[in-house]
Amino acid sequence: MAKWQFTKGLHDIGNGCHAYLQPDGGWGWSNAGLITDGDRSLLVDTLFDLKLTREMLGTMRDAVPAAKSIGTLVYSWEVPGVGNPESFYTEFHGHTEAAPGKEGAHAGDLMFYEKAAGSKASGSLIAPWQGIHGWYWQNKSGAPVTVRLRMSGFYELIPGQAGLPATSNSGASDE
Repeated sequence: MAKWQFTKGLHDIGNGCHAYLQPDGGWGWSNAGLITDGDRSLLVDTLFDLKLTREMLGTMRDAVPAAKSIGTLVYSWEVPGVGNPESFYTEFHGHTEAAPGKEGAHAGDLMFYEKAAGSKASGSLIAPWQGIHGWYWQNKSGAPVTVRLRMSGFYELIPGQAGLPATSNSGASDE
C-alpha cells in the first residue's frame, strides 16, 4: 500500500479516486474527494469558502479531465423535532426555463424526482437538463418547523427565494 503525505493539493489514490487535502486540519480547513469513472465525476464535499473551492476546482480540472464537468449534487435534508413525519410533505423536482414569449404556469419541461411524506431524505442528483432544480416542502403539522438542507456540488442559489436574501453569491457550497 502506498503512503501519502499530508500535503496541500490533489492526490491520486487510485481507481478513479482523488483526495484534495488542506493541511493543518484546523477550523475551516476541510478536505474533499473526487471520484471519476470515464468522463463522469462526483465531488464529495466542498471547501470552507468560495475562494478555497475555486482553487481546488482549478487544481482538479487541470489534473483530471473528468473534473471539467462535475455534474452531481449530493444532498440531505431533515426536519428535526417534527411530531408526525407523515404531516410533512416534499416534492423534489426540476424544470426547464420557459422559452422567450412562452412564460407561464405550463411553460418548459417538468420532472419530479421524488414525492413523499416524511421528515428526512438524502441522495444525489445528476441533473437531466440545465434548468431549475429544487424542493417544495409543505408542513401540515400546524407547528412551526425548521428544514435543514445540506448540499455538496455545484449550484446557484436563486435570490429572493424562501430563506435567501435578495442578493446571493453563486458557486459551490456544502450547506
